Amino acid sequence: MIDITLYLILVLAQSSPPSNIPDHGRLPVTEGTIEITFWHVGEIPSFFGTDTAQKHLTSWLKTVFPRRNAIFRGHRTINSPSYSPSEKSTELLRDNILAMTPQGASNKISVIYVPSYDNAPMGRAWYVGNGLGVIIMNSKRIMRNSGAKGAIAREHWLLNHETIHALGFVPSANHLIKVRGNHCSQPNCVLYGKVRLIDIFAFFFPGSFAEKQPANLEKLCSKDIASLRKKARE
Repeated sequence: MIDITLYLILVLAQSSPPSNIPDHGRLPVTEGTIEITFWHVGEIPSFFGTDTAQKHLTSWLKTVFPRRNAIFRGHRTINSPSYSPSEKSTELLRDNILAMTPQGASNKISVIYVPSYDNAPMGRAWYVGNGLGVIIMNSKRIMRNSGAKGAIAREHWLLNHETIHALGFVPSANHLIKVRGNHCSQPNCVLYGKVRLIDIFAFFFPGSFAEKQPANLEKLCSKDIASLRKKARE
């Protein structure tokens, strides 16, 4: 891993605050390479954010976008004495990393693994414009909800789900639900946004999550993406 000392200084975060794209059926960047970088900060379980996770994600993206290349740009470790596991510090960290990420014609996604803070969601994602996306993965929350047996399956599912958000995709109106962001209404879709019975079960019986959630986009989301890419080429 590349070892980088990053001090969380407010002046570095000059980019606009991330926000979800409000309109329906939009995929801002439809062509070019999808570049992925993993960032680790603080004490993260060693089995998170590994080569296995990046191979899973890049391979999965090639099934969603068969004509686009998905490549991994490496692991980076962030040593920052200013960082604490809190929502404010995590959002500042996110903005600093975005400010350092060069913009271009392709998608660039930063996946940031952090220790969890109280009431942290397991994962969050933003598309911020100009091809840039960012994902926060709260490692200890994933462990708490999934246990050792289900943690890797949960991580891989979250990577699939949050990466679609980080690419800026919003389902079209006929299957869009606005529950904690823009999600698909179809229960068999990886972008499904409602709480399932299996989620409640997994909370009380960690490890039961493994292989229980849909790993792929449902046909309506897949159709949306194909249509948006076709329209962009016209």
